[in-house]
Amino acid sequence: MIKDLRILVISHNFLLKNFIQDTCRDLFTYKIIFEDTPLIETAVEVIKKQDFDFVILELNLPESRGVMTIEKYKILIPEIKVIVMSWSLDKIYIQECIEAGADAYIGKSILSSNLLVNTCKKLLQATQLEEQFSNPYKMQLPSDYRYQKFLF
Repeated sequence: MIKDLRILVISHNFLLKNFIQDTCRDLFTYKIIFEDTPLIETAVEVIKKQDFDFVILELNLPESRGVMTIEKYKILIPEIKVIVMSWSLDKIYIQECIEAGADAYIGKSILSSNLLVNTCKKLLQATQLEEQFSNPYKMQLPSDYRYQKFLF
């Protein structure tokens, strides 16, 4: 179980960073630890030194290379969860971001507290399931679990 939730926000937008921090602190029961940086290159160094549950990446940064930025993070740290935020709602662009390794995409024009928190919660659940299935001995079975025959 996660005790602290570590989030790195990569954005030059002060209002967006504050919105993310305030929303997560208000709606999560976890202790939230934030780091933020306005520069992509600085973020790479921060990610190498610390473990994060999420990276929230604004793709509209001046030094961003768009989809290539996502690929860069996924190559450096494949297990990190990347939530992309951008103004674009173009389906092809969103698909390219997901194919490049983004775990979620949120259009800034539709951003809300509930959307942000639900996206983070879904990614946390997916991470916990991945951890369980990577080590079946750690799986917690329900108390009323009964052995059953499975036919294939």
